[in-house]
Amino acid sequence: MFAKQKSINGQVSASMLHNNLAVNFKSAKNSLLFVHKSAAHLLCKADAVKDFPDCEVTADGHIHRDVVCKVPSANQQISYVLILQADWVELTHGNMLVLATQKGIKMYDELGSTLIHWHGFGAGGESIVFTKGITSVGGQTICIGSSSGQILAFSVSGGGEMVKFEEYVAGHKHSITAVAAEGDKLVSADENGDIVIHRHVDGTSFKLEHTVPGRGIPCNTLAVWKNIIVAGYSNGELRLYSLSNGILLGVIDAHALSINAVHIAKDSGRCVSVSEDSYVRVWEFQSGSSVEVSHLFAESITDHQLVGARFLDAAGTSFAVTAYDSSEIFLFNQP
Repeated sequence: MFAKQKSINGQVSASMLHNNLAVNFKSAKNSLLFVHKSAAHLLCKADAVKDFPDCEVTADGHIHRDVVCKVPSANQQISYVLILQADWVELTHGNMLVLATQKGIKMYDELGSTLIHWHGFGAGGESIVFTKGITSVGGQTICIGSSSGQILAFSVSGGGEMVKFEEYVAGHKHSITAVAAEGDKLVSADENGDIVIHRHVDGTSFKLEHTVPGRGIPCNTLAVWKNIIVAGYSNGELRLYSLSNGILLGVIDAHALSINAVHIAKDSGRCVSVSEDSYVRVWEFQSGSSVEVSHLFAESITDHQLVGARFLDAAGTSFAVTAYDSSEIFLFNQP
């Protein structure tokens, strides 16, 4: 159903991180990115050369550039900080690039050229040692998970030039691994496999609606489509839950090893999943009184532990995949 296309070659390799691939749908300038240690490696299409005149266009028609995370240390020297996730968030005014790190949170314009906001850990007595999980809710709020089990919520105003920390959203007892959103609903997961559903009330605060107890198995990745929450676990299961009440809708023995990323094409209900077992699989969901699941495609990228996957269009006709310690972005397209 899908055919493998010519890969895009990055200049560095992808780190072993969950959800280690992002796609900027609203701009052709920053098409793709993945994390390599303390850098978000961006692969921009060649028409972005006017924004980065010092960058050369490679033979495959891309510009490669790094957004490096570095912060001042106690002795006033610059130290490099590991990034645990990088992603673009969709906001009313446009997209922003967010880096979740071991020392704080950095927010940039979508090109990654202008730093808009820095939130360092320790403010207000924070006991946070890393952040992971990035999403936006309602077009004006950015939510980022943390090691403390809290979600940090930031409001964005002034056309994207003003960012303000608003609140800690509670609900987890373990470190958060992933967050996702649909409409006014915020879904989060943690290292125990707990899933928590909040509702954004009047665009100002979050109300806890449902908690799904975990089984001691980490939930590494989340996606939401209509009333379906898709959760990928370290035991290879995809578990489907109801967004409205948290009820378990189904369990799929999808992979032999840990699932590291899932992503859903909003227009079709197709879902791509990747795992450390080297397989990329594509599923299709049909929502209604019950959920119907079809398995559309599977292919092994031999000798690679897969860490990221994203559809490249809302219909789910093409997708990209990244692998640990590989500089390739593997592309698949429906003929």
